[in-house]
Amino acid sequence: MRRPQRNGLILGVLALGIGFLLGTIASWTAVAGTSTALPARIYSNVYWNGYQSSYPAPRPPESVLEDLLWETYTTLTDRYLAPEELNQEDLLYGAIKGLINAAGDPYTSFFTPMEAKQFLEDASGHFEGIGAEIGFRDGFLTVISPLEGSPAKGAGLASGDIILEVDGADTREMTLEEAVSLIRGNAGSDVVLRIFRDGETDARNVTITRQRIEIPTLTYKQLEDGVVIIELYNFSEDAPLKFRERIGDIVTQGTNGLILDLRNNPGGFLDASVEIAELFLENGEVSVIERQRDVDDIVFTATRSGPLRDVPTVVLVNGGSASAAEILAGALRDNRGSLLVGTTTFGKGTVQEFPRLTGGAALKVTTGEWLTPAEVSLRGGGLVPDIEVEDDPDTPEDEVLEAGIKALLGE
Repeated sequence: MRRPQRNGLILGVLALGIGFLLGTIASWTAVAGTSTALPARIYSNVYWNGYQSSYPAPRPPESVLEDLLWETYTTLTDRYLAPEELNQEDLLYGAIKGLINAAGDPYTSFFTPMEAKQFLEDASGHFEGIGAEIGFRDGFLTVISPLEGSPAKGAGLASGDIILEVDGADTREMTLEEAVSLIRGNAGSDVVLRIFRDGETDARNVTITRQRIEIPTLTYKQLEDGVVIIELYNFSEDAPLKFRERIGDIVTQGTNGLILDLRNNPGGFLDASVEIAELFLENGEVSVIERQRDVDDIVFTATRSGPLRDVPTVVLVNGGSASAAEILAGALRDNRGSLLVGTTTFGKGTVQEFPRLTGGAALKVTTGEWLTPAEVSLRGGGLVPDIEVEDDPDTPEDEVLEAGIKALLGE
């Protein structure tokens, strides 16, 4: 089928702001303003125990679970020592966040009106922070990838680093958004992260000065042996245009092959990934499959044959390659037979929608997952490279790149 037109973000959470890059915000415009916080029979905009609010107020429940929630609320407000200390909105938001946390999915989150506003502002591209994408892996808050040229990169953060504390606060009980809200901040201010790195015996503190983040898109280099290297840092909205602009020489002059470097690329816009994949595919070939519950799979296919479809290509990946980067890598391997060189990718292949709720709140909820054209799930495990080579930050040589070039040239 022809790929549907989507205005989607593949979102993780950047510590430089809430949101730009890892899971997927799908059908943003379509869902905006279409949902309510809880069934209408529970909530109505009235006075709640004498407290006037624009947020919904409970009314008598109609089920056992609702009865328990209502009973807990009324018992608390009736018997708590200092009822004047209870904030109605905090109680409501706390109950909702507890409900969401119990789902056990680190990418499903509730946003208060202020958090939702901040999330949308950050997704528009205005970032101040440390410039690292973070997510949960095996229950630990983990650096997915530091952005190129960012304060996080300059401070030595690496993909896979576990963040134990943020300014002394333990991250084990935090949601992703709570952690990000502590890490982010005004340019010029400092944040102290307590980091544990695999292979080291002790955790250590890393102080990072926040900055305004300008996210690069890609770099292009042609080697003497005719090999072209394109390092793609993210899938921003204009990434396909910039990518097409840089491949002009490949199309007109030819090349001995292309190295597509997706290491530490945390993702970005779904459409950007699909459009770039299309440059390598034949008309009608599948780039990615979206699977949701109770509906037929949505299959994204190339709408034309791309100019790079016959160019030998090797893809470099690592644990910081996530989401949209995994989609592109999977599309090239399954369709073109492109070798993946490096280490296993992050494994962030879930779809999130962002319905707006009553009073300006919002819910980021996981609704599906991504599959490669060969129907390999990108959720959880990540893509295992064909040639495994470890990044070694302590050596000047780029052993992964060297291995990729040798694989490309058949050496």
